[in-house]
Amino acid sequence: MSLDMQIIDRLFLRLSNTYGSYWDSMWSLNDINEVKELWAYELRFHGNKENFKWALEHLPERPPNLIQFKKLLSEAPPPPQKYIPPAPGVPMPPEIKEKIDVLRRQFTRQV
Repeated sequence: MSLDMQIIDRLFLRLSNTYGSYWDSMWSLNDINEVKELWAYELRFHGNKENFKWALEHLPERPPNLIQFKKLLSEAPPPPQKYIPPAPGVPMPPEIKEKIDVLRRQFTRQV
């Protein structure tokens, strides 16, 4: 299973537009379709839409190779966790209650 080739095509277009001939020259000795297939296969587990967006907003000065781009994806911050309070009448698990208490104490010290 690989990433959809449309995603890879858009990624390569974005990187080509960003880096110009530097990006294009990286693949001049390779079959570009084989390169894209490899990227699609290697990036299949390395992020979601938000990770790719983050990576494209934090590109290095020089065009990244596959290994560098995978690393960039892995550096994307995790999505924020949403707290869903328990239903009314359901007691809050003690470990969650303790975490909330710790955060409250930290917050009140900072304010």
